[in-house]
Amino acid sequence: MALEEIHLENGIILKIEDEVKPLSGNLNMVKLTFSIVLPLDESDAKLKEYTGDTIVRSRTFEKSGVATSDIQSVEKAFRDSFVSTTMPYISTKNFVERLKQRTLEEIKEKLAREKMRHA
Repeated sequence: MALEEIHLENGIILKIEDEVKPLSGNLNMVKLTFSIVLPLDESDAKLKEYTGDTIVRSRTFEKSGVATSDIQSVEKAFRDSFVSTTMPYISTKNFVERLKQRTLEEIKEKLAREKMRHA
């Protein structure tokens, strides 16, 4: 499993992990996981109570039946596609605050659902 890290100016770290599992004969399952990681600091004490020291959002792409000779080109296509479409969005200054805000909203929604379930 290879790991690539791209550090952005706004503090975001994009981690890319790949995994190849043999299926049958010359065919493989190719899986790439892209994780957007935001390390939190002291000013994020409320978030840290729920998330720990980081916020992590991951997305996984899989393709089965990939010939061994095509593994690198499939991985490159997944990586290039994700990076080219996502990088402009996650590298903006506003992304970090929106990620924090959205994460806090999701936590509040989850706590409210749990409270209603136990009421």
